Amino acid sequence: MTQAKIPERFKNIYRIIYLVFFFIALVITALIVYWQKGGIKPNRLYLVDHISFSSQNNSKDYYHDFDHDGFSEKISFEYGRDTREIEMRFFAEEKKATGQWNFSGKWLVGAVYFADYDGDAYDETYFFTKANDSLFLYSIDPRKRNQFLLYRQFLATAPRPNPHPRKIWDLRKPEMVFFDADNDGYQECFINLVAYYSLQPRALIRFDIDQRKITARTPDSGAYIVGPTVVDLDGDGIPEILMKKCIAFETYRSPFPYKDNNAYLMVFDKDLNFFFEPKVFPYYSSRIKNIPYSINNRAFIVTSYSYNGHLNINPKIFLYNRQGQKLREKKLPIDERIYPFIITRNNHEQLYLLSQTSGNILKPNFNLDIVETIKPESPISDISRMIDLDGDFKEEIFCRTKKGRYAILSHDFKYMYTLPPLGLQNMTINFVGRGKAGHEILIKKRNELYRFKFASNPLYGWRYLLFIILDIFIYFVLLAIFLAGQKASSILLVHKNLFQFTQNGLCIINHRAKITYVNGNFERHLYLSKHIDKNAPLFESLEERPIVIEFAKTLMAQRIFQEKEINLRTNQGVTPILLRGSVIKGVLKIPAGFLIETVLQSSKVTNQKLEIWTNTVQKMAHDIKTPLTTVQLLTQGLRLRLKEYGIPDQTPIEKDFSTIEQELSRIREMTRHFLRFTNLGKPNLQWTSLQEIANRLLEKFAVYLKDGLQIKLELDKKYDRCLVDPALLEMVFQIIIENSIDAMASKGVILISSTVIEKIEENFKRYLEIEIVDNGPGIDPSVINQVFDPFFTTKENGTGMGLTLAKKIIDDHEGKIDIWSVPGKSTHVKILLPYKEEFEEDQTADR
Repeated sequence: MTQAKIPERFKNIYRIIYLVFFFIALVITALIVYWQKGGIKPNRLYLVDHISFSSQNNSKDYYHDFDHDGFSEKISFEYGRDTREIEMRFFAEEKKATGQWNFSGKWLVGAVYFADYDGDAYDETYFFTKANDSLFLYSIDPRKRNQFLLYRQFLATAPRPNPHPRKIWDLRKPEMVFFDADNDGYQECFINLVAYYSLQPRALIRFDIDQRKITARTPDSGAYIVGPTVVDLDGDGIPEILMKKCIAFETYRSPFPYKDNNAYLMVFDKDLNFFFEPKVFPYYSSRIKNIPYSINNRAFIVTSYSYNGHLNINPKIFLYNRQGQKLREKKLPIDERIYPFIITRNNHEQLYLLSQTSGNILKPNFNLDIVETIKPESPISDISRMIDLDGDFKEEIFCRTKKGRYAILSHDFKYMYTLPPLGLQNMTINFVGRGKAGHEILIKKRNELYRFKFASNPLYGWRYLLFIILDIFIYFVLLAIFLAGQKASSILLVHKNLFQFTQNGLCIINHRAKITYVNGNFERHLYLSKHIDKNAPLFESLEERPIVIEFAKTLMAQRIFQEKEINLRTNQGVTPILLRGSVIKGVLKIPAGFLIETVLQSSKVTNQKLEIWTNTVQKMAHDIKTPLTTVQLLTQGLRLRLKEYGIPDQTPIEKDFSTIEQELSRIREMTRHFLRFTNLGKPNLQWTSLQEIANRLLEKFAVYLKDGLQIKLELDKKYDRCLVDPALLEMVFQIIIENSIDAMASKGVILISSTVIEKIEENFKRYLEIEIVDNGPGIDPSVINQVFDPFFTTKENGTGMGLTLAKKIIDDHEGKIDIWSVPGKSTHVKILLPYKEEFEEDQTADR
């Protein structure tokens, strides 16, 4: 036997579904990647360790690679509340102190520097204290335990008298740079000292560590300049010192050289003389930032200027050569704030500008024209440091975003890695060298310590494969959800049918024609020689019943309700079976499977017996009519003869003759109705308008409508067309309305309404529901269950066959009729007729 195939059209539906799910999975994957800001990144930032202290730790830690092996050692300053008694420890390893130093005085927190002044490849530590309005310098070599290289070296004192309104010395944190200024093989330290309202000192001094004395000082100046940076501007191998920032505070009220009512670009030589004449940037509240910039081994200075006062002055960018000559000037929008910085790639420096207004990074050319705008994942407000965190010899940008979070921006600006929201208050950040692995990030916040690692991401090289895997995974998840919904729908229907059709055979197949459920009745009804296994192909399991296979193929191809009567020939004889097929609709009404039912047609045998009985009864009725007519004629003849003999009409004999004639007439009428009942043929179904039937009824009962009777129609026009025998249905309506008129004595209201309903217990089968309601006296509850019985009547001259005839007609339409009543108020008659749309029938006929 040739194996039956699943209809191609049905396969195409599922192919389209699979394709749609694939594209949905692709879109979801793309959205996930976008939400993750690029998906898998080249690096990953993760928390290595989190330590909580039992109490607040009053210490300040600094990490530095003293021996230049790539690994950081730690210097820890431990102090009390006033930072006047300091204990300093050196840790060659994280938890093992190898040296300790104690000193007194107000330690200047944060002013800690490292340098190798003597060139022995091991750095020293430098720090400061204040005592009695004096500033002192300290230094240690961590290899020399408990010994100071410099101890309490005097540097400066507060001015007398002190111009500060509160008479305090508001000295800013000192800044230091180192280089060998006198070619003696030892580096000198250059210390920048700046006071605010105390005004002095505002100078850069050169301190000779070996001689323990100050050997040079910048000219007298009131300029508020900070940020000394070592740079060789003239290329002679001898560094100059560029002051990176200057702010016009206007704290000086008396004449003084380079008063701080202006900002200045200042560069000093090794002897702290002006390298070129300072460049003036006027107006109080002005500020500048200067950075060195090299192009083709030629040194330049980039200066950003901004003004925060009430005047309408635009910020600007300037480019100066090594002689301090202005080469370029670029005006910026008035609300712009610029932070210039340099990125070095392949030994080539590139200037960038951080727009602190928008948080974007701007790339200018040599003419300072903006040629590119780079938008980081999160807008940046400030750049803290540039450092190689992952050991790839490329510096990352450690910055702060406008959302108040610290973040790492890759050297090419493509990726951003944001640290958790730890807050910015009371936070200390250190970068710990880990050799070739780069640097770790240590964040200390009160009594908690966080250690983060920034490293290459091993998954980055597999990102495209992982993207495909994620897409496939999402696709199968969506498909699994869809198929689970389909299966759930079929299981729900199975259980519903198990309760409603336990006498029927049930078989459910999925869209691939595989059996997902089968009960024992299905196998027994079809007299199968072998057991049907779950998940087995239907077409293989029913090879011995090809007619059922063809029915299943038709059901799958047309996807509408199917019925077919078959005669199954077996060793036990011929068994009539009704095959029913329905579609199990799943998610979005997409077919999830199909239900095939087998119904034994034992009623056919009953109908055959009923037909024989009907024919016999009809013959008996005809046989009764002849003698009944003879008796009736003889009775009438006897009455005439009695009159001839002069017997009066009012005698008892005459009354008996009247009774005989009435009963004979009643028997004759009953015989007529019974013949009418047995002569009903199979309904001639045709598309009919329910409104037209109702209109004909109104015409028939028009005479009653004049005497206080009302017949109201509330028919749903949407469901007007129905497949019925119009003559028989009109007969049913007539019987019911006549009964209502008799009960109401021709006065009252009869309401006829219609709609379409779905019977849940019958697999949502649709019925045309017709209700006929009157407001008559109702029916006695004790007899309401007998109203459809033949010959039952409550009327004096009734035959008891009207409602029996109506029920027979509705049953022949495969419908249902029911009556209930509210005594003294109303009677309800409900008729249910199988309903289908007219176009559905036409499509079935076309096929």
